[in-house]
Amino acid sequence: MDNKLEALQKIIEVGSFTKAAEILGYTQSAISQMISSLEKEMSIKLLYRSKRGVQLTPEGEEVYPFIQKLLTQQILLSEKVTQINHLESGVVRIGAYASISRHWLPKIIKQFQAQYPKVKFVIHQGDYTTITQWISNGEVDFGFISPDAPSGYESELVVQGKFVAVLPKHHRLSQQVSVTLQDLQHESLLLIEEGNFSEPLEAFRQQQLEVDVKIWAHDDDTVAMMVQWR
Repeated sequence: MDNKLEALQKIIEVGSFTKAAEILGYTQSAISQMISSLEKEMSIKLLYRSKRGVQLTPEGEEVYPFIQKLLTQQILLSEKVTQINHLESGVVRIGAYASISRHWLPKIIKQFQAQYPKVKFVIHQGDYTTITQWISNGEVDFGFISPDAPSGYESELVVQGKFVAVLPKHHRLSQQVSVTLQDLQHESLLLIEEGNFSEPLEAFRQQQLEVDVKIWAHDDDTVAMMVQWR
């Protein structure tokens, strides 16, 4: 059944039997037969074709999350067997937000791969909410979040950072060596989208300061560019 489940996953991912067959190295007929056989085994119609491509049926939508978890567990099992056999290879899946994946992980991964060149990394970039969900679902092996963000998981402090205010060149505060939260209280803010917890907003809240957030963005570069053109 494993190949059939992988075929189903790829069809849903690309929205096409033909594309899935090309990617997996099968003929379209073989892919169709796999799905037909899988549907017979489950006694459920899983897919239907529409103007938007191939989609899950309502019944398929109910069982597909379990299929995804099963495939994820199979990958984890394979990786664990590899570790047990001391092959020093496999895939490490990491959940991280933009600043971590851009500024901190590249150096760490380079150093690690110098010692373990067969190990591969997959970085899933998200916010505190999605990273926690990925950990819960087994989609990542571990993730980076703020120690103050609620997660329900054990965490360990590995790196500390500081808040930086990015200002337009001619802003009234741009010539100051540092700015306080009180200085920023009445400014229109552009913040990084961090999910169900925001470190800057928490800092303002602790100082009992109300702020006006005009724009939320998912990465530092977007915020920097928007500030540049204000």
